[in-house]
Amino acid sequence: MNYCIENQYICFRVDEHGRPYELYNKKHGVNYIRPYNFWRLIIQDKECLEVEVIPGDSPAIISEKDNHLLIRYPDAKERFSGKLLDIEINIAVYIDKDQINPQIKISNKQPGAVVKELHFPLLAIDETTLEGVVTTYTGGQYFKDVKSKIMQAHTQFKGIDQYYIRDVNSYPANAMNCMLADHGDEGLYLGCHDNDFELTSHILELDDKRDFNMVMARFPYLKTGEIYSFDKFILSPYSGKWHVAAEKYRSWADSWYHAPELPETIKESNGWQRIIMRTQYGRVLFPYDSLGKAFDDAQSAGIDSLFLFGWHSHGMDNGYPDYSFDEPQGGINALKKSIKEVQARGGKIILYFNGQLIDRRSDYFLNGGEVVSTKLTNGESELHCYSFPGPGITAAKFGNRTFTTACPSSEEWLDILKSFIDTAIELEVDSVFFDQIGNLSYPCCDPNHGHPVPYIGINDARMHQLKELRSYLKARRPAMGLGIEWLADVTAQHVDFVHIWGNIADSIAFQEFYHYAFPETIFSNREIRTDEDIERRVNVMLLKGCVSDVEIYRCQSTIAETPNYQKYLSKTNIFRDKYKDFFVNGKFLADSRKYDLDNQELSIASWSKDNMLAIMLSQSHLEKSSGKLSIPGYSLVEYDSISGDAKINDEKSLRVELPRHSLVILIFKRVNG
Repeated sequence: MNYCIENQYICFRVDEHGRPYELYNKKHGVNYIRPYNFWRLIIQDKECLEVEVIPGDSPAIISEKDNHLLIRYPDAKERFSGKLLDIEINIAVYIDKDQINPQIKISNKQPGAVVKELHFPLLAIDETTLEGVVTTYTGGQYFKDVKSKIMQAHTQFKGIDQYYIRDVNSYPANAMNCMLADHGDEGLYLGCHDNDFELTSHILELDDKRDFNMVMARFPYLKTGEIYSFDKFILSPYSGKWHVAAEKYRSWADSWYHAPELPETIKESNGWQRIIMRTQYGRVLFPYDSLGKAFDDAQSAGIDSLFLFGWHSHGMDNGYPDYSFDEPQGGINALKKSIKEVQARGGKIILYFNGQLIDRRSDYFLNGGEVVSTKLTNGESELHCYSFPGPGITAAKFGNRTFTTACPSSEEWLDILKSFIDTAIELEVDSVFFDQIGNLSYPCCDPNHGHPVPYIGINDARMHQLKELRSYLKARRPAMGLGIEWLADVTAQHVDFVHIWGNIADSIAFQEFYHYAFPETIFSNREIRTDEDIERRVNVMLLKGCVSDVEIYRCQSTIAETPNYQKYLSKTNIFRDKYKDFFVNGKFLADSRKYDLDNQELSIASWSKDNMLAIMLSQSHLEKSSGKLSIPGYSLVEYDSISGDAKINDEKSLRVELPRHSLVILIFKRVNG
């Protein structure tokens, strides 16, 4: 017996036990799923912190309506003991055009049980349909071999890996609240369109048979006698490439996302050079009076901004939230003088603060600051340990810094962050930056903070915090920039630029997914720290539309110490400046523009501006490669390359020849309207 809802676009079927076994779009007919339970719960009882609960053995009670299925699971059982539990699950599955909306209601009547986790929708993916899996961690990752990726999460001796191995990230540590099973010209979109932005985990899972599941998890913490309902999941077996899924997500995000108005100095900047002025272990690398030389080095590569870390007396990652000026160097006046000298020569200064860390040895913490700290489920403060070594091994092996974090709900901490803005304004810098707070916060469990426990909606407090900081800054200095670390849609909308986490040039990086959905966001590359593999990594930065984060030897030197990087980035930034109208005022289209390219080994990206189109091509894996490019409705106006090494052998047929590491831009104009 099976039950079905379908329309002209898609089809969804479940069996008599309420297990989905077919989900496909009718244009291509690829079924993405195999039979499997639609949900699981994790409960806590008096004896065990985590008990897995699955549907019982009785057939589900299912009814078909015009546009939806109603599924009632008459019993639920503990997976390992088989014990029946008094927990009722009802699911309604609605269909609308090319998407399915599964809605769930949980009634917990089990004495002494707390329903902590809901794993739903649980999609058992038919791996024969997979070309890859897209997640949005660090802005986007694409895995062709998803099983190998998940196996990297094997816990060795800590977990029950014989049953599950899981790669787990959560939104908004993930940049967007969705993931995809990609099949090339079609795919399966799994999204959580939750306007309350509560904690949602994205799970890539291998089960006990080592089959692949895609799952989302919510955290209702449902006590006995309580009911939980959620109706914001979207499943869409869409037709088209991954851009269709990104557009689907952005269409929903337009209901809440508001792109910030950016200062022109931020929009036009090619990026920054990060330097740690005093290290975590106390060594002064860049004295206050050395900023001019550091700026000279940055400017030699076409970089107009210095990003100052460790500028205070304690040094980097030490003493927070105390950012006292270094008096032996001349204090505030000496630092301000150097900043002014850089600015007088056209340079810009970004000033670093950490947005959440509290040093457990700081006067603030020792004098009562722990009250604002994020608390774990056991009531203890969240703990971060940092081991940043110098030339020895003690700091590396035995640690030298411990921190807790401030709960984003704290008004006291918000006032401290505003005082950091006051310091930045006093120094008259060009931008103020808050580290770490673009990322997901731990769901605080301190009942004295006035929020629910655990605080699953903690991202709402983070957004309030960022809105307040932006409002405070812009009221006093409208032209001053505001930046954060970590890319996520809900936080990026409140700032002017984002210092990304992760390497955008590794084999799985796929930040173009985020940037295509949110082309307004200015974000950086990261992790070019040495002088190796420069041309490829810089070219990737251009293809993804990033600005430069120059962090030589982890911010302990300037780009003058990496001459290959210095030379190539200089040429790149001359190139960027020449075509800045596209990069600054145009729209990033990734590879979505309709084109014909007969060599799929070439990397491609595009931008549009009015009736003009810019197409970039690059390759780094062959001594020489070529491709014939055709853009229907457009004619070639000009072309150029960073190193002057790209050639068009036949302008009529547009066959482009690229040596290794070449990057070419082709400018087209729309014809016939």
